[in-house]
Amino acid sequence: TLSNAQRIRKVIFELVETERTYVQDMQRLLERYIEPLRDDSKLLPADTIESLYISVKSIYQLQQKFLERLESDIPTEILAYNAVHEFCDILISIADTFLSYSQYFKLYSSFCAMHLRINRLLDIHQNNQHLKEFLAARNPRHQHS
Repeated sequence: TLSNAQRIRKVIFELVETERTYVQDMQRLLERYIEPLRDDSKLLPADTIESLYISVKSIYQLQQKFLERLESDIPTEILAYNAVHEFCDILISIADTFLSYSQYFKLYSSFCAMHLRINRLLDIHQNNQHLKEFLAARNPRHQHS
């Protein structure tokens, strides 16, 4: 079983790794899907794609900065910490990072609205062969829906 200090360290590392993975996923979303959609006007309405691009790009940039700040909150000597009290400064720094960025997380409300709009649009265009081919080419192993 893990000690309390080990559990705290594990949670901190999982938080940072989850953020890192999320930033990578957002980058892939932009590079594989949204940026190519901007170049192909036959697939979906250009204004919708542009709105989606702006929304996702803004979130990606926010999350990149948030991740950098989280990573800077964690000292390299964290691996040597064996007592719960040694984590106090790190936990306060992480909490401060969340508080500092909380106002920017409002970007997600427009992204969620855009997500619903895109899903409806995809339903409408589900028989568009060009769109099907575009999506299949970027998702050959059917990992994303």
